[in-house]
Amino acid sequence: MSGLSKDNLRFSPSAAKYFKKLKDKKLINLYKHAIDKILENPLIGTEKTSMMN
Repeated sequence: MSGLSKDNLRFSPSAAKYFKKLKDKKLINLYKHAIDKILENPLIGTEKTSMMN
């Protein structure tokens, strides 16, 4: 386990404000599911790379 859990998960102030203002239940559930998957396996998905040279 990588040491990640919901207990020590922190969001930036702007992200926390965004999540607090969300009203769409379907979108909230999608975010929760995605965050849970990332907590289970932080290496999931593809790494973002910069387009700048």
